[in-house]
Parts: sequence; C-alpha cells; structure tokens
Amino acid sequence: MLQLASALTEKWRVAEVARRRVQDLETLVELSTDALQRSNARLADANEQLALQAERADKKAAAANPATCHRAISGKSSPLEVPTSQGGELRSETFSAKVKACAEHVAKAPPGG
Repeated sequence: MLQLASALTEKWRVAEVARRRVQDLETLVELSTDALQRSNARLADANEQLALQAERADKKAAAANPATCHRAISGKSSPLEVPTSQGGELRSETFSAKVKACAEHVAKAPPGG
C-alpha cells in the first residue's frame, strides 16, 4: 500500500511539474507575441512616415526642376515615376500627384526658365 501511495504521489508531482512548464511556455508565447505585434505596429508606422517623407521630397524635387516636370508631363520620359514594391508587384502610386505638382510649377515658372 505504501508503494502505491508513493507511486501516485510521484505521478502527481511529475504531472504538476509538466503543467507548470506548459503554463510557463504559454505565458512566454503570449509575451513574445505581444512584443512582436508592438514591433510590427511600430515598423508599419515608420514605413508609412518614410513613404510620406519620400513623397514630399519627390514633390519638392520635381517642383524645383521644370525640365524634369516638362519631360514627365510630355511623356518623353517619366523620371518622376518611382516604382514601389508591394506584394511583389511594382507600381507608381504617386505619379499623378507628381505630374500635377510639376504642372503647377511649370505654369508658375517664367518663360524660358
């Protein structure tokens, strides 16, 4: 009878240790997942800010160079079209905004300049 009680006690102790380890691992997974989600959110915000800054810089550069604007608007070349990769596909999401900024700049520029 003592052996049976000892074996059951040991079995309960091992099961309790295993339960605690599983619980600790689940807690670590939750903490890691939360940290990863926060990092991903910060990264997405940073990417969005960089995209906005790049767009502003492109508009500013385009507006400062009427010749580049003229080439982009006339269709002879599109130096303002900057492809961006998203989902493995290249596209230019700000070309029309850049062309509009160029057109406004060219319209304000003095003749021959």
